Amino acid sequence: RAEIFVLPIALVIFIFLIGEVRLLVLPPLALAVAFVSACTAAVPLAHWTPLSPDVPPAMVSVLLAFSLDYSLFMLTRFTENKSVGLSMEENVWTLLSQTGHTIAVSGLLIAIAFFGALALPEQNLRSAGEVLGITVVACMLVNITLTPALLLLLGDSLTSSNGPCSDGCHPCRSRRWRPNSSELVSAGEDIPNQGSDQELWFSSRTSARNQGWLRLMQIVERRPVGSVAAVFFLFLPLTWQLPKLHATADIYAALPQDMPSVLALRELSKDFPAGRFDPFTVVMTAPVSGALLTEGGYAAMAEVCELLRRSGHVDSMLGPPMLIDQKVDWSKAQLWQSLAGPDTLRKAYSTVLKTHVNGSAVLLQVYTDFIPRGPQGSAWVRAVRQGLKTWEGKHPGFEATLSGGATLAADTENTVMDSMPGYLGVCVTGIMLVVLLMFRSLLLPLRLAFALLFTLAATFGMAVLVYQTPLLHGFFPWLADYKGLTYEVVPLAVCVAVALGLDYDIFLISRIVESKAS
Repeated sequence: RAEIFVLPIALVIFIFLIGEVRLLVLPPLALAVAFVSACTAAVPLAHWTPLSPDVPPAMVSVLLAFSLDYSLFMLTRFTENKSVGLSMEENVWTLLSQTGHTIAVSGLLIAIAFFGALALPEQNLRSAGEVLGITVVACMLVNITLTPALLLLLGDSLTSSNGPCSDGCHPCRSRRWRPNSSELVSAGEDIPNQGSDQELWFSSRTSARNQGWLRLMQIVERRPVGSVAAVFFLFLPLTWQLPKLHATADIYAALPQDMPSVLALRELSKDFPAGRFDPFTVVMTAPVSGALLTEGGYAAMAEVCELLRRSGHVDSMLGPPMLIDQKVDWSKAQLWQSLAGPDTLRKAYSTVLKTHVNGSAVLLQVYTDFIPRGPQGSAWVRAVRQGLKTWEGKHPGFEATLSGGATLAADTENTVMDSMPGYLGVCVTGIMLVVLLMFRSLLLPLRLAFALLFTLAATFGMAVLVYQTPLLHGFFPWLADYKGLTYEVVPLAVCVAVALGLDYDIFLISRIVESKAS
């Protein structure tokens, strides 16, 4: 449904920017060929490594974004060249030598960003990075081969004879033609008596569609330092939010909020302690069988119950040292196991001992008042594990392990987040080396690295405001269920932010280098 909704909007934008309706047959064709190529290349990978169900939707999103993006760059350059009278052969040659080269560099750098996910320890993220990297390469290859070939064969029949500017306008972006005052006068344009060629172009009524954008670029050209400072200080407050970013192991964050199972769980958590349906478990072991069922063992287990209480959000516990909400010390345990104890409690406690004791191991079930696999789970797991380590230090020979709930996801979260600096280092270093070789500039890779890191900081700073504050709860009430970003989103967001930042940056830089060289 998303693709059906997005594609028509993209085609409307194409019509506005390109102005040739018949050329719109090429972007969907390139998109289809790129999709088939990417799927064909990814099939062997799927046999070798199982792919997460999240990979195909991400693959389609990346395919749409970059295939349409590359098609847009190709077709706008094609119509621009045609409008200044280049022959079809010259036009396609310019596409291949200039725009095609830029797309190839952009695709290579973006593929590095996605393939850099191989540095992550989580298999789903590694396979997603591989598939998305393959998708970007397929988009790049199709658009620098198939699109120019089709334009060479069908370009004349897909465009009007006079090009999109049949009224005599001459876009000054072409490297083969630059307007001067006499040409503009002969075209009947009103021009100022003095000024640069750029100012003359800005005053041309034939460029009315681009007047706003060109005026903005004129300001940037005249005041580059001020423009950089304005952008920097505009987004700087967002970067200050970055240290507050909270990665969670919330498995429900990635699910549609209107799913029946998610809605049912939310409703249950309003009326009952949510952890009652998915308890955590603490397994305590002793070096000798039965040591935990002695007077000293009960005292040690009582300390575990107390540290769990201090960690917060514990509704109740079930095990030899705790019967739901009632503490069981050594004297009570002895009483309830004897014939003198209450018959009901004696039977209940006898059942607990049978199900929660196995030789030297004792099981304690912990019921929390939050959703165990929700946004609070991983932070609670880390706090409890730290307390259990302290307990083990006080009781040599005894061990306590926490499992269930969000423990597996919390371990994965810690591993993934700890590997993020290495992943960023691999990506940024590889990208800087390629840019250095392509453009032979020392300053450009450093500027690009700074731009990427600043973009990432602003992106995650905005995520803090959206997902961790009530700023937008009035407009989007469902945001109240989020307490941060799920850890799986962080590396994927880094990949996409780096990819898009590189894409636009490389296209802009390449055009600047091209114009300077001409």
